Amino acid sequence: MIRSADDFLAADSRDVELRSEVSKIFNRLCEAPMMPSSHGKREGVEESIIAAARRSAEEYSTNPRKSPAISIMDVILAANRGYERQVRRHVEAMRGKFPSLTLKALQKKANEAKDYLAFQDVWGHKDEKKFTLLKDMLDCIVPWLGKKDSVENDYAVMSKWAQDTSLSNFDSDEIGQLGNVGVATFQHLRMTFGINAIKPDQRVKEVLEYEFGWKVSSDRAIVVVEKIAEVLDESPLLVDQVFVKYGSGHYPKASKSPCSA
Repeated sequence: MIRSADDFLAADSRDVELRSEVSKIFNRLCEAPMMPSSHGKREGVEESIIAAARRSAEEYSTNPRKSPAISIMDVILAANRGYERQVRRHVEAMRGKFPSLTLKALQKKANEAKDYLAFQDVWGHKDEKKFTLLKDMLDCIVPWLGKKDSVENDYAVMSKWAQDTSLSNFDSDEIGQLGNVGVATFQHLRMTFGINAIKPDQRVKEVLEYEFGWKVSSDRAIVVVEKIAEVLDESPLLVDQVFVKYGSGHYPKASKSPCSA
């Protein structure tokens, strides 16, 4: 039995008993069904958590290439929100309305908006803090683009940023230094632009607490989930998506109770 996150991190990833214990928990999560509130639930489609997680992991490599600008708005809007209820429909609407939106074009729209209320016409939200973060992030990114103004260049520049930075550089990174950019948002951006990483949002941390018995910080959650992926010989991104989908759908607020592991 794994008694603590520290014990788990200190254990040999090749240990047969450890692999069996972690696999048992992970497989149970994978086999569970997607619920109405599960992140990525498709209306009218019945599927397992693992099937939906594999689909979402694939979308990380396809959707951002269509419009990095919309993907950045997706990341900003997703932070601390119920994604299925508050965000998804607005992101899908933007993909339909602005199919080839570039970062420079998005910055122009943001600068032309009188305030965050006016920008609601673009992304469907009335949130001053998120609007301010979007403008600050665009002010940071757009100079990196040079004279080119294309979706392809936007993706290449953001992908290079994601590869060149790391969580250890969070405090000195230009995006990491922006107000209201936490570790989860920073990691989410890196994942969006091609990095096989972990986004330590609330759902991931809840799974670690309620299924494994480990209450950990965001930084610690990243290390722990990376170790889980190593033990399972799975992609960290896939493990992240399994946890997100299970955590967002299988924990009714009134009945949460930590496991005793």
